[in-house]
Amino acid sequence: MISADPDRDRAAIVSVWERNLPRPSHCSHDRRYEWQYLKSPVGPGLCWLLLAQPGDRVVGTAGLALRAVKLGTRQAIAGIAADFAVDPEHRSLLPALMLQKAVLGSRNRGVNLIYGLPNAQAAVVFKRLGYSTIGGLRRYTRRLRTDEYLHQFTRFPYVGRALAARMANGVLALVSPETYYRPRCGRLQELPGFDLRFDDLWSRVSGRFATIGERNSPFLHWRYSQCPLQEHTVLGLVTDDSSRLVGYVVAQRNNYRWLIVDLLVDETPDSCLALLAGFLNYAGQRGAQSVTLDFHSPAAGIEAALRHLRFRRRDSATSMTICAECPGERFPPEEVTQWHFLRGDID
Repeated sequence: MISADPDRDRAAIVSVWERNLPRPSHCSHDRRYEWQYLKSPVGPGLCWLLLAQPGDRVVGTAGLALRAVKLGTRQAIAGIAADFAVDPEHRSLLPALMLQKAVLGSRNRGVNLIYGLPNAQAAVVFKRLGYSTIGGLRRYTRRLRTDEYLHQFTRFPYVGRALAARMANGVLALVSPETYYRPRCGRLQELPGFDLRFDDLWSRVSGRFATIGERNSPFLHWRYSQCPLQEHTVLGLVTDDSSRLVGYVVAQRNNYRWLIVDLLVDETPDSCLALLAGFLNYAGQRGAQSVTLDFHSPAAGIEAALRHLRFRRRDSATSMTICAECPGERFPPEEVTQWHFLRGDID
């Protein structure tokens, strides 16, 4: 087991990923490595290598992609436990434990918090190493159109299905609360990037949360504008003169399904409702069949807005458990469990 050099060992790491991890849909493993481990504004990520024999070829990897996190009044460096990959002939509990123990040793390299969303197999290793469960992502979904549902579950001919869907979509729009909602705290607009208004919003809002990943403009630009994995749409709720950002939504589009991956809003009355209602109208006008949000947050305004807009809670996300470990640190439990956490904090 050795610690990797991000530049020198790049080819060996990527080779293990290519053999063992699914290929990203929009880029190569090499491009993702460069973005995630070499270009992050927080600094180069950390990676460990499992060797078949000392001096032999690399047969496994485990990594930490670094993020800046506010923990209470302190600034901390967090690592996302990711890219755990081992060649089939070397897979057993022992190599897994060796790699993850090396990850936990990263406290000697300035990492204060380690977290991840392990799958069922990896969760066994996480639990054995002492990771704590800090909560699960809650999934809320709102259906905007009926086309997909009718095409899947009816036996009408195509023309009949299309006419039925058009009628059903019209009725759905008439009874949807966002159709008639008029925001009182600004207007929604698509934004081309992340400017200083995002820094101003971050400075106003960050103190409300016990734990939250840093969301200043350099991070947001790297995380979403430069991300090679997926294209993102950024919508901002701005004041009438466009000088101030009230809140924003970042979403990715997977065919006709839209997934909200980041959301931050200030405490202006009804600001969260205005932001989400505007986003539903925006997505619906562009043919979205459904909108989904996975989140874990103490912000009561988000859940209240989702209920008002008739999002439905789905149980399918309860298995997406956030696990965390603070190696060598003593953070009050309420700081870590009260985490404003969305998909953008892990992917």
